[in-house]
Amino acid sequence: RFGTSSVPAVRETHPHQWTPSTRCTFWSWEPAHGWVRRHARYTLTITHNGDFDAWKPYRDSMVDVGTLGLWLNRVLGLDNPARGDSPKLAGVMELLVCQGLWFQAVRNAYHLHVACHVEQ
Repeated sequence: RFGTSSVPAVRETHPHQWTPSTRCTFWSWEPAHGWVRRHARYTLTITHNGDFDAWKPYRDSMVDVGTLGLWLNRVLGLDNPARGDSPKLAGVMELLVCQGLWFQAVRNAYHLHVACHVEQ
């Protein structure tokens, strides 16, 4: 499906990813074995049909989609040139989904609970 919040282009079509598939270390707790480490390919892919105009990552700061894209480039460490709102939502989901991924969990904690604004 072509994006509707920006000019139709291949990079604006569904489904969306912020970061391409990458190899990650996952941790999970198993009662019989304790913490178990696994390695697997990981990617977060979404489809989205709605409006995503802004996001509130901090208590008092609403961030518009344009600024959010620039912030996600820094926070996630990878530029995503897509202009639509759905790619930004994919980036936000990538920041939020962190169970079993230690680096991603620390990144989430810092950017959503320690930092106070997008300039940090």
